[in-house]
Amino acid sequence: MTTLIVAEDDENVRAMVRITLVNAGYRIIEAVDGQDAWEKMRVRRPDGLILDVNMPRMDGLALCRKVRATAALSKTPVLMLTIRDLVEDRVRGLDCGADEYLGKPFEPAVLVSRVKALLARCQKVP
Repeated sequence: MTTLIVAEDDENVRAMVRITLVNAGYRIIEAVDGQDAWEKMRVRRPDGLILDVNMPRMDGLALCRKVRATAALSKTPVLMLTIRDLVEDRVRGLDCGADEYLGKPFEPAVLVSRVKALLARCQKVP
């Protein structure tokens, strides 16, 4: 089963993402911020990451850069899922190494479709 880490500090959004993706057949590991996600990645390497940009301790952009700079994790697919949806925010997210960028609010079906497409491009389809 494909495992994704969802790093999101808003408990309600995290629950919505978890329910949506579990129903689509993914295993979800939840993280409350980037630091929590990084620690969990050291225990279990995920097949993909879904990161919020604005989080305490370590934001999604910093985590994405850290993942890209770590040889064993550098090819991990990353989807930014964030309220920060201006053009310059998208560019910043993609420039730091994100593969996909989806703004909030989002439609659950679009999230599932984007995750499937991202993983397929990286040959990690469930």
